[in-house]
Amino acid sequence: PPLMRIAVRTSEQCRPLNSPLTVTPAPHLSPSADNEAHPRSVCQQVTCRPQHMVAYGETVAAAKENAVYTPPSEFIDYEGLKEEVYRAPSAEAASLLTHISGGSAAKRGERFISQLQVEMDKASRHVRARVSVIVGILANVLREAGKAEPASAELARLTQVTEDTSAQIVELMEYVEICRTACRKAAKKFDKVQRTSLGSWLVAQLALQPFCNVSLEPLIVMLSDGFASLRAASNPPKTDAEGRPIEWVPPSDFERSTTKYWVKTENVPELTARVLKHLSILIMGRTPPTLAQMAAEEAPVLMHPEYAQAIYSKFYEGTSVLSWITSLYLDSLSFRQYHERLARDDGANLFRLRWYGLDPEQAGTVYVERKTHRSKDSGEKSTKQRLPIAPSAVRDLLHPERALDVAAQLDAQLAAGAISEKQRDKGVALGVEVQAALAERGLLPAVRTVYQRTAFQASDSNSVRLTLDSNLSLIKEALALGDAEAPAAVHEWCRNLSEPLDPAHILPFPFAVLEVKLQEEAPAWVEELLASELLLP
Repeated sequence: PPLMRIAVRTSEQCRPLNSPLTVTPAPHLSPSADNEAHPRSVCQQVTCRPQHMVAYGETVAAAKENAVYTPPSEFIDYEGLKEEVYRAPSAEAASLLTHISGGSAAKRGERFISQLQVEMDKASRHVRARVSVIVGILANVLREAGKAEPASAELARLTQVTEDTSAQIVELMEYVEICRTACRKAAKKFDKVQRTSLGSWLVAQLALQPFCNVSLEPLIVMLSDGFASLRAASNPPKTDAEGRPIEWVPPSDFERSTTKYWVKTENVPELTARVLKHLSILIMGRTPPTLAQMAAEEAPVLMHPEYAQAIYSKFYEGTSVLSWITSLYLDSLSFRQYHERLARDDGANLFRLRWYGLDPEQAGTVYVERKTHRSKDSGEKSTKQRLPIAPSAVRDLLHPERALDVAAQLDAQLAAGAISEKQRDKGVALGVEVQAALAERGLLPAVRTVYQRTAFQASDSNSVRLTLDSNLSLIKEALALGDAEAPAAVHEWCRNLSEPLDPAHILPFPFAVLEVKLQEEAPAWVEELLASELLLP
C-alpha cells in the first residue's frame, strides 16, 4: 500500500492528546529503496518539530567553543540526540507505520535510547580520565610544594601548574553540568514529541550514570590543600611555642562586618576556584596531610599513578566540602524582628536557633544566637553571640514559664571540657537576656532555612571569612504561630522534615549566597572578587 502522511490538526502544530488523527494519502511518497535509505523523511511526516527548541543547543555549542581542556567530541551530542527524537514515531504513528513498513519504524525509539546511552558512556569515560589526570598533578604539587624555597623558580612553576589545574577542575564541573542537562533535556523532549512517559525513566537512569555520580568535591579539597601548601612555602604559617601550626578555634562572640551577595549557580565553580587561591576550605575536624604522611605513600617513580591514587584514596576520597546547616528564625506574629532587620536600624536584633545538619537530635547541639546590627555611624561593629544547649532544652527556652536553667546546661559542658569558665559565664548572661527578650516580644519559630555551606578562611584566623551557601530553601515554621494547617512538630518546637510538607510551605531559592565577613579592611583580592562579573549587582 502507499505510504501515508498524518496531518496534525492544531493551531500550534502540536496535536493535543485528545484530538483525532486525520490520515490522507501522500502521493509524492511511494515505497522505494530511496525512502528506506532515508527513514527520517517518513518520520518528519508523522511528527511536528517545534520551531523554538534551539536554545540549549546553542549553550552546548558555546561550551564546546570555550572549552580549553575538553575536546568538542567529548561533549554530549545534543543535536544528534534531538535528531533521534524526531526520528522516533509517536505511538499512533508507530502503530500505523509498523503495519505499513513491517515493523522497522517501530524500533526507532530504541535507537534514541541506545544513542543516549552511548553519549552517557562517553561522558563517564571522559570524567574518569580527567579526574585521574587532575589527581596525579595535584598529588605531585602537594609533595613538591613542601620542598620549594620561597620566591624560587620552582615555587612559581608549581603555582602556575596549580592555577592551570584549578581551571581544569572548573571546566570539568561545568562539563558535567552541561552533559547532565543535555541528557535531561533530550529525554524530556522525547516525551514531549512522542507523548510518552519514557523520559521520566530516562532521567532516573541518568542519576545512575558514573559521570553524574562521581564526586568532584575531593578534587576541590585537594586543590585547596595545594594552594595552602604553596602559600605556606611562600609565607610560613604561625606556630606555637612547640613549633606546631596554630589552629583556629571558633569563638563564642564575633565582631565583624558582614555583606551578602547573590551568585548564579553556574558561577559557583569559578567563584570557588578564585577564593581558593587566597583562602582554604574550612572543614571542622580535618587536618591536611603532612609531607611526612604523603612520603609514606612514596612510589618508586615520580608522578606514578599508583602514588597519586594512594594519596587520593587515603586523604581525600569521600571528603565533602558541603555541610548542611539549619537556621530557625524566631519572630512575632507581626514579624517585628524581620522588619527591624530589614530597616537595618542601629541595634536591631535577630534571634535564631542553629544546628549543623538537618535533624537537631542528630546534630546533638543547638546554638541559640543573637545577632546585633550596628550602623556605620555608631562606630561599632555588628556582633553575633551564641549559646550552646541540648536539643531537648529548646522547648523550655521557648516557653518562659518553664524557665530554662541555662547555668545547668553550661555547667555540664564545662565539666565535659567543651567550654571554658569564661564562655560559661558569658553564656549564662546571654541566656538570661535572650529568654527575657523572647518573653517580652513573644518570639516563636517562624521561618527555617536549610542550605549547604562551603566555608573559606585561614587555618589560624577568621579575620577574613567567606561562606558560600547553595541549595537554599526556606520553610514555613507556622505551627507555633497559630497555623492550623501545619503538621505536627518534632520536639514541640519545629517541623519534622522526615514527613511530607505542603509545597506551599517550601520556597527554593534560585541563587547561591556569598557572605563576606571581615574583621579588618577588605584585602585587594576580596575587592577584586566583589567587583567581578561572578556576583549579581
